[in-house]
Amino acid sequence: MSNRPPVYDHAVFRPPDHNTRLIARAAPGNWAAALGDLHNPQCLKDHPKGTVYRATLLGRDCIIKCSPIASPKRRLQTLLRQTPAQKHWKNALWLRAHNIPTAPPLAILRGTHDTTPVECLVLAFLPGSTVLDHLAADDLSTAEQHRVAETLATIACRLATLGVRNRDPKPSNLIVTNVTPERAELAVIDCADLRHTRKTIEHAVARMLAAAYIEPLGCGIPPRRALCARAIRTAAAALHPHHPHHPHHPDHPDHPHHPTAAAQQLWKHTAAIVSTHRNPTPAHNPLTPASPTRSS
Repeated sequence: MSNRPPVYDHAVFRPPDHNTRLIARAAPGNWAAALGDLHNPQCLKDHPKGTVYRATLLGRDCIIKCSPIASPKRRLQTLLRQTPAQKHWKNALWLRAHNIPTAPPLAILRGTHDTTPVECLVLAFLPGSTVLDHLAADDLSTAEQHRVAETLATIACRLATLGVRNRDPKPSNLIVTNVTPERAELAVIDCADLRHTRKTIEHAVARMLAAAYIEPLGCGIPPRRALCARAIRTAAAALHPHHPHHPHHPDHPDHPHHPTAAAQQLWKHTAAIVSTHRNPTPAHNPLTPASPTRSS
């Protein structure tokens, strides 16, 4: 059996080549003209909902997310200004306003390629590999892996305490922009699906931590138990800071807000979510290289 991963076998959505118009802009320049002059961008990701490219536009290293807007659902979202690109734009500005790292949005454009209406979200490129890529490559030291797990948990807690849950917090959507044995810096690269939390903060954190485990599990590279424990302990400590002399946080291991008890409860909650998830295998493996050989 070949060890080569399969390539996707469906249409690649190309950036618009005519009727291109600017919908939003956060950086100066003629983005429509720059997109129209684009040739042979590097295809990073390819799936039925869209294609992601890396290219240089107006002297900037950019990520271009192209998605079709021909379906009735997408046309309605366009009318309501609720397309994935527009939601990503709004949420990215919100994240940055709350000091949660994410790629700066630069522009949104619409146009057509051949006969396909396409919307493009242009983001600044962030250097680094995704958390999932690092898991697959096993290229970080133990201390660096622990720092990444801690930062992932910290981001989940930060979102939850702000009343928000990322419904797509997969490791493939987190870029490790910097990591040393002392600290790690992660950035969210897909934030189109942020929602207000409807249940407790703890439940929101458990859902996000479960999702961070389910994707690599489905890719055949589940995180080590020690990494899971590190993330759980970090989250529990962030949600329930332990102050022995505070009347609401007695220094007793049986108290539900004691770090050990809180971590055990969060572990059980997260494990229960993972156990009820049906099939963890992703529909489109993010570790599979994109195939830019076909066009819509």
